[in-house]
Amino acid sequence: SQWYERADIVLLNVDEVVGVTGQEDVAVAISALRAELLDGHILVVKRGAAGASAYCDGASYHVRAPSVEVVDTVGAGDTFNAAFLAHLADGGDI
Repeated sequence: SQWYERADIVLLNVDEVVGVTGQEDVAVAISALRAELLDGHILVVKRGAAGASAYCDGASYHVRAPSVEVVDTVGAGDTFNAAFLAHLADGGDI
């Protein structure tokens, strides 16, 4: 079994999804990863300027990224993860 099969929430960027699955096509990689996760588990794919997508129990959610002037992307993924997890911990939904 893979590490992500034991995680309740998997937060990855597009490159990580491709790397974890070994698939070159992002859509195929996401489908493959979704198929391996148990019901109730959440997969979040961060897509940079294209926003983010979340998948859980067969449902898909997509959010556009706000338009901003990029100064430095260091820590952007970690900040997204923290905000997403804090939102869920506060009772928010996907």
